Amino acid sequence: MNAQKACREVAAAMTDTDLVDAITVLGPDSPLLPAVRDEIRNRLQAAADATTTRKEPA
Repeated sequence: MNAQKACREVAAAMTDTDLVDAITVLGPDSPLLPAVRDEIRNRLQAAADATTTRKEPA
């Protein structure tokens, strides 16, 4: 397993709070930072998709 894939798996396993903590603590040279950013982006997009596809009650 390469480092990039390992970082993606670690970020995917993090809780929302862990991701917030990681984005504030990790330095710009951290190999985990891009994976954390991508995971945050993915979760925000999933939440946005879930709210836009929610049907209104009749």
